[in-house]
Amino acid sequence: MSSIFKELKSTAAASLDADSPESETMREEAQEAVQSRITKRKERIIEKARIDGQITNDGVEDMFCISDRTAGRYLGELVDAGKMEKVGNTGRGVYYKAL
Repeated sequence: MSSIFKELKSTAAASLDADSPESETMREEAQEAVQSRITKRKERIIEKARIDGQITNDGVEDMFCISDRTAGRYLGELVDAGKMEKVGNTGRGVYYKAL
């Protein structure tokens, strides 16, 4: 194995080390980007509910092409934060209003 190849291999391995400071920085930046995207989505959900008067779980799914569970989680978090109100108990008749 040539010395250049060995050096490249060790450099690549070091850069992929999960415990390296660079990896930690990249991980933090990725988490911030995800949180930012979620926050923006929630703001758009509230805006859409204000404009239309209400929004459903299916409406949120369609807005962002996300799963039923993720849409429900976003709406539940908005209700828990006091930014939206859930109208109805379960099923197709449930909708959410912005507060």
